[in-house]
Amino acid sequence: MKTSGNQTALERAGSPEQLGISSQSVIDFLDDCEKNGLELHSFMLLRHGKVAAECWWKPFAPNIPHTMFSFSKSVTAAAVGFAIDEGKLALDTKVYALFPEYAPIIKKKWQDTLTVEHLLTMTSGKMTSILINTQKIGWVQSYLRVPFKYKPGEKFEYVTDNSFMLAAIVKRVTGQGLLKYLTPRLFEPLGIKTPVWETNQQGVETGGWGLFLKTEDQAKFVQCLLDDGKWGGRQVIPEFWAKTVGQRHVPGTPGVSADHASGYGYHFWLNQIPNSYRCDGVFSQLGLVMKDQDICIVTTGGEPLEDKVLETVWRHFTSGLSEHPLPENPETLARLRRKIASLHMPVLPKTGRRPALEQKISGKLIKFRLSGLSTVLGTVDNAISTKRSGGFNNVRLTFEKDRLMFFWTEKYDENTVAAGYNGKNIVSKGVIAGMKYDFASSCAWREDGSLEIWIRPLQHAQVTKLVFSFEGQNVRMKMASEKGLFDLAQFGLDFKGIRTDDLLLRLAKGATELVEPLVDPDLNGRFA
Repeated sequence: MKTSGNQTALERAGSPEQLGISSQSVIDFLDDCEKNGLELHSFMLLRHGKVAAECWWKPFAPNIPHTMFSFSKSVTAAAVGFAIDEGKLALDTKVYALFPEYAPIIKKKWQDTLTVEHLLTMTSGKMTSILINTQKIGWVQSYLRVPFKYKPGEKFEYVTDNSFMLAAIVKRVTGQGLLKYLTPRLFEPLGIKTPVWETNQQGVETGGWGLFLKTEDQAKFVQCLLDDGKWGGRQVIPEFWAKTVGQRHVPGTPGVSADHASGYGYHFWLNQIPNSYRCDGVFSQLGLVMKDQDICIVTTGGEPLEDKVLETVWRHFTSGLSEHPLPENPETLARLRRKIASLHMPVLPKTGRRPALEQKISGKLIKFRLSGLSTVLGTVDNAISTKRSGGFNNVRLTFEKDRLMFFWTEKYDENTVAAGYNGKNIVSKGVIAGMKYDFASSCAWREDGSLEIWIRPLQHAQVTKLVFSFEGQNVRMKMASEKGLFDLAQFGLDFKGIRTDDLLLRLAKGATELVEPLVDPDLNGRFA
């Protein structure tokens, strides 16, 4: 690691071989991801505390934070560890006792037995979901007043509300929210600029999601855990906590795939690989701690089938490693560098312009009917936001020589982004529901005369694809987020331990096809 002032950067090796990893294994990993259609946005491989390889699929870039989804839970757990180390909290602290003003009038069965440790291990016995309505008031009250389904400690159930309660508890016992509390203890020592973390209406961080980190920030956090909480010779995360969070506190979890069935720690998942655990957010926001190999790997992505990403990692980075530097092959190293430089997300094809139609519709206002749920954010990204958008409308398509200027409004905002022609992305700034985004956008005319526009918020997991069809004064728009609901359904079945066969997959496919028009409805409108 290299330190400059108060900022600490990860040290880069000159080649994977210097760290006992072959360049060919990295090439094979990247080829394997491409062959199997696995959508990663970034990848960083570290060994012995140094970066062996790193890459971003354009237009994703090192300087742009990415949503972490449930990777956030592991950072919340770090805050709990600090609070325990400072004597402000204990694993056996009773949850209801911390919020006497919100306790239910009629005492709930088992409420006196619920502890902080139950929240950390997802064994609270509560079956509630903030995610059904993230905009409601009183998250703490709501959680405490929901009856228990199981006795605390009896059964593992992955409930994100447990993570929010940990965030609320940290604020209650320290007087500070997660960001303020973690900044001098975790972020500043690791050289991480204080990130964005979504909050509820009372200003409490969501805890289980809503954190945005750069790939290198993820890597610093995971590397610190790999080194038992040390960073640059300093104990940052308390040693006892760094050593216990990845232990198997829940022996078995219900997943079908080995990595979802290997057990759970304190807001960390155990891997099928011995002596290994991970931070894990949906769509493959991963942070892998591999003790025996002295490796950590982090990814961001838009891939719901994360079990396939994990299996790909295990195939290429758990064997064939050397404890000593390997001889470098200049040709192989050059191929790796070319491979990394060539990585990019799928793009629209190069197609011809349609001057007559462009002139006819350019700059005209399009107004749609009944667009309540529609937004350029992906379905999942918007659904879990604490301030949900919607109401996509008032479109203007202005065709310029080298780009399309695309204007639209939503519930809270209006934005204009530039979309490139001929498979070229143009990155524009925008704001949706109070959150700032970098939108990478492109457009192309299709053979049937419709116009396709791809809008990718680089801080998020999904791309939104819009297809406009024109007939006289009428305009029809199809909207779809990718990767979509069927992939998420497959992930959910695996996660819940439901084994699938062809029939069940066909049923899941049919169900998602029925739901998709509700969450991404086609819009009908007219030129004003």
